[in-house]
Amino acid sequence: MIFYLKNKETGIIYYLEVEYNDDHETGKFVDINRKFIKTYAYLIREFPQSQIKPILFFFNNKKMKGNIYVPENTNIRRGKSFFDEFLNVKYEDVDAYMRNLSESPENIQAFDDLYKKIMSIDVRCIEESKI
Repeated sequence: MIFYLKNKETGIIYYLEVEYNDDHETGKFVDINRKFIKTYAYLIREFPQSQIKPILFFFNNKKMKGNIYVPENTNIRRGKSFFDEFLNVKYEDVDAYMRNLSESPENIQAFDDLYKKIMSIDVRCIEESKI
């Protein structure tokens, strides 16, 4: 998810790329960094007069490995550090809310029901109706 934030006092525009975590086990890690760097390059080329600061934000506090593409201390924020620097909301409050939402028995049952419904669809009927 991409956001653009502007500090009204300093005029600094923050280009913010939001990801859940920096999972290195998938090819997605390289793609995230590639997109982040290319988008930032495009922005500074298109808006050379603007002061743009890129931030790659991982919602999860957990650091899997070091990032060889983007400087950790200047352009990467993780969980609590981003909330403390930019927001008035506590990271712990949002994290607890999201955990309660994702782990609630009602939501788990709703996803289980949806899965069962999808798996029970006769694909042959769908294919025949397209003919």
